[in-house]
Amino acid sequence: MKNILIISTCSKRGDSIGLIGLLLKTFSRLDPSSYQVGLCNIGYFQQYNPQDYKVSEYYGIEKGLADKVILKIPKLRSIVSKRRAISLVKKVFANKEYDLMIVFSLPSFVDKLVDIAHSYGCKSMLYPWGTNDIINRCELDKQLHRAFDTTDYVCGIENSNCSLVMLNKFHVPLEKYKGLKPFIQGVAEIEKVKKVLSREDMENKLSIPHSSCNIICGYNAYPVMLHEHIINSVDSVRGCLPEDFLLIFPMTYPNNEEYISRIEQLCDAKGLKAFFIKSYMTNEQVACLHLLSDLFINIQHADSGNAFQIEELYCGNRCITGKWLNYQQFELFGVPYYQIEKLNDLGTMLRSIFTNEIPEVNVPSELIEQYRIPADYSPERYWKEIIDAI
Repeated sequence: MKNILIISTCSKRGDSIGLIGLLLKTFSRLDPSSYQVGLCNIGYFQQYNPQDYKVSEYYGIEKGLADKVILKIPKLRSIVSKRRAISLVKKVFANKEYDLMIVFSLPSFVDKLVDIAHSYGCKSMLYPWGTNDIINRCELDKQLHRAFDTTDYVCGIENSNCSLVMLNKFHVPLEKYKGLKPFIQGVAEIEKVKKVLSREDMENKLSIPHSSCNIICGYNAYPVMLHEHIINSVDSVRGCLPEDFLLIFPMTYPNNEEYISRIEQLCDAKGLKAFFIKSYMTNEQVACLHLLSDLFINIQHADSGNAFQIEELYCGNRCITGKWLNYQQFELFGVPYYQIEKLNDLGTMLRSIFTNEIPEVNVPSELIEQYRIPADYSPERYWKEIIDAI
């Protein structure tokens, strides 16, 4: 029997709650007679019903009477949350013997968690949930460097930007590194949809008006997608675009009605034909959107890599990104998209693409194959092999 403890903040910020859910779902498919999984939620203000997770044990921080006051004082909140988290982890290890601790999403005191696990004879593994979890900390965060030095293993998606940062910036030895095959759920749905639906069928699935040129602007309703800049850039070169071009704005999250309304009004003021997707999309609808895409614009200020971009590339679609995004994992076989040096270059790039002033950029087949899902793919099998080898 292998006893595994997963430690996570289980925060609602970003994608971490969704990703920890996927990880736990994968572990729930392991043979329960051979593997027992416990979850320790060290998130101070994000507490969830233990029944939401299919785990053998659930541990969470108990809220105190003074929490409402602590929440309002950032420095005090940081100190108290750290102390409570460390105290909880010590109690967990004192209560039960574990063979492997996996820290998913790395807190500032992750080195202390590694020390605690080792003091109880437990192996440790660090699993950052994305490049943003570590990239801004690689220069000055001595605790994070110490954690990577002292942990037994680190885990990451093969050839991902996050894995490349761990190996190259934190100098993680290859013998510590455990790579997982990329698995993008949307890729499987794309393969399914393109076999059975016509372009007209896909348009009907999303109620999108017909256009010979669909331009997807960002992939959520956060202002960091720079929708206004995209709109102004498109408007400045609209004479170079096909007459019936359509701007598509996927804005299913967050529910920011005021911001979405502002973007709608800007499109109306410019006289630009636009379609806004505000309601939740099924996997099939997301696949249809990718297959209908003629150009995807992703010029946010920072990003470690996102599933939407991967799915666009998997479809072989044209994409424009900012060179500052430094998507190393997408460029292993050549740069598969158009890149702009600075934001103000977007209009010029659009004109160059639609007037054929620059060569067509094609997505390398090797990159597409990297994300193709084998018929026998099983994420739990990969984890089983990793755990059994420890």
